[in-house]
Amino acid sequence: MRARVASWTTITFALVLVTATTALAAAQPCVATPAGSGLGEASVQTITAPLGTARTGTTTLTGVTFGGAGYAWACGLHATILRSTDGGSTWTALSSPLPDEEVSDIEFVSPTPGWAIGVNNAILRSTNGGNSWSSQVFSGSLYAPYLLELSAVDATHAWIGGYYTSSPSYYHNVVLRTTDGASWQMSANLQLDGASDWGVTGLDFPDRLHGWASISGGYYAFSNDGGAVWTPPIEVNTASFFNDVSFADATHGWAVGQDSSYNGFIMHTADGTNWYRQADSVTLPEVRAVFAVSQSVAWAACANGYVMKSEDGGETWAYEQPAPGIDLNAVACPSADVAVVVGDQGTIIRYGDAYKPPRPVLDKLKPASGRVRAVVTLYGRGFGALREKSFVTFGKKKAPVKSWSDTRIKVTVPVGTARGYVKVKLTTAGGASAARKFLRK
Repeated sequence: MRARVASWTTITFALVLVTATTALAAAQPCVATPAGSGLGEASVQTITAPLGTARTGTTTLTGVTFGGAGYAWACGLHATILRSTDGGSTWTALSSPLPDEEVSDIEFVSPTPGWAIGVNNAILRSTNGGNSWSSQVFSGSLYAPYLLELSAVDATHAWIGGYYTSSPSYYHNVVLRTTDGASWQMSANLQLDGASDWGVTGLDFPDRLHGWASISGGYYAFSNDGGAVWTPPIEVNTASFFNDVSFADATHGWAVGQDSSYNGFIMHTADGTNWYRQADSVTLPEVRAVFAVSQSVAWAACANGYVMKSEDGGETWAYEQPAPGIDLNAVACPSADVAVVVGDQGTIIRYGDAYKPPRPVLDKLKPASGRVRAVVTLYGRGFGALREKSFVTFGKKKAPVKSWSDTRIKVTVPVGTARGYVKVKLTTAGGASAARKFLRK
C-alpha cells in the first residue's frame, strides 16, 4: 500500500534550555526555562497521510536515518516510508511492498543502499534510495519473530535486533546479521538464564566489529567479532527498561530508557564496559532514543515531546519541549548541529541550518560530438546520487537519461537538437552547471 504525504503544517519555535545540573520538581519533569544557549531553532512538521479509504489522519513514525549528502529517510506504522533530499526539511512518501503493518526501523549508509525492517519478519533491501525494494530472508527458523532495531555500517554489513517467542508469554532475544548485504544468519544466543527475555530494543555497530545490544530488562550485551558471538547479557540498571543504545566509536556510547518509577534515564560509557548514569539530578520523561554523533555530542528523543542534547560527553544536557504531548521515538544526525527527530502523530522535528546542495560541476562530455540518439556520458561531481527532478539539456532540449550517479550520467542526444555546436548543461537542486559544448552532427 502506498503512503502519501497529503499535507503538513510547519511551525517555528524560539527555543530555550536548561542543563542537566538544574534540579526540577518531579511534578514538572524537564520544564524548559531560559538559560545560556539553546539546541538551535526547530521546525516541527506534521505529516498527514491518508492510507486508503478506511484510514485518514497521521501515522506514528518509528525510525529515521541519514544517508549523507542531504538524504534522509523515515518510517512508521501502516507501511510508511518517507524520503527527504534536502536534509529533512521536506519529505516525499515512497512505495512500500509491505502490507498495512509497521515498518519498525530503516537504515541507509549512503544515498543508494539501505534496509528497512517490518515487525512481522520483513527484511527489505533497496539499492536505489528506496525507489524500489526487494525482500530478503534469514537462514533458520524462528517462531513469530518481531524485528525492532536495525544497524548498518556499509553496503554489505548490517544487523537486526528483536525477539521471537516459544510460547505466548516467553520471549527470546535475537540478533540477525549479514556480511554480504543479501543473506542473513542468526547470531549466538543472547538469552538470560532463568528469565523471560523482553527482546533487543537497541542495537548499534559503529564499525564492522564492535556492537552493542540493549535488552529491555536493564541488560546489555556486546560483540567484538561483528556480531557472530555476544557476551552473556550483563545487568547494568536494575528494574529498568532499555529503549535504545548508540555508540560514537568502539568505546564511547549511551543507553537510554525508563526505570521502574516511570522516569527516564541516560547511561554513558567511555570504555565500552563500565556504565554510569547521567542527568540524574532532574526528573526526566521516558527517554526513547539516542544518537551518538561523537565522543562529546549526543542527541536524545523523549516522551511528551522533549528533545535533549549534550556537547560535553553527557556531563550536562540541554533540553526543551518543541512538541508537547507527542511521544518522540527516534533521532538521527548527519552532524553535531543537525538532527531530525520523529514521533507519534506524524511528527518530524528538524534542528540546524537548512541543507544547501552543491552546484554541480560538469567537467567533460564523452564523446563531445554525435548524432541524435547517440549515447553521451557526462563526467563531473555533485550531480546527486539520485536523479530526483534533475535534468540535462542540449540547447533547450531535455535529454533522455539512461543512468545516473553522483559523478557520471549517461544520456542520449535528444531528438530535435539543432545541428552544430550546442550548450550542454546539468540542472539540479543546487543550480545549473557551467555549459560544455557538444557538436551535433
